[in-house]
Order: sequence, then structure tokens, then C-alpha cells
Amino acid sequence: MANLSQAENRLISYERCQNFMDIKCEPGYTDVYDVEERFKKGQDLKASKSELLEDDWLTKGELQFKNFTCRYRPELNPALNEINLRIKPGRKIGVIGRTGAGKTT
Repeated sequence: MANLSQAENRLISYERCQNFMDIKCEPGYTDVYDVEERFKKGQDLKASKSELLEDDWLTKGELQFKNFTCRYRPELNPALNEINLRIKPGRKIGVIGRTGAGKTT
């Protein structure tokens, strides 16, 4: 039984890795192959200026949700339902709650 559980865990780990490989890079990050090519050519390894966010984006930005609702799949109940939230620039926040309450979402 232990071997079956170990095999299942390894398959799940593989599936998670596959899903992460399909996620598109955020601005400021580049593909591994692009970095390798830049390295081979002796170029700067940092992202190009067009890929970078402004240096002060975090201090000037504001995050606001109005009646935000989302669910993991169409047939499920909402993980978050009609959330109203405003975070002013420069604030630090923490999200707390019970297991399964939708904190990660």
C-alpha cells in the first residue's frame, strides 16, 4: 500500500510541474532559453526596459476590488463572494482565516 501511495504522490508532483511550466511569465521575467542566449552572447541578463515595471509602482499603486466574486470551476460555489476591498499605496496587509476559506484565492 505504501508503494502505491508513493507512486501516486510522484504522479501528482509531475502533474503540478507540468501545470507550472505552462504559466506565462510576468513582466520583468524572461524565458530560460532567452537568458541562455543572452549569456552565450555576453549580453545583459536582466530583462529589457520594456519588460520592467516602473521602480515605484508599488508605492504609487492602489488595489481595489468592487463586488468581486470568483470560483475555482463553473460548477462550484464561489470561493470568494462579493468582496469589496481597497488597499491604499504603501500599505502592508495579511490575510487570515480558516483552512479552505479562500485565502490563497
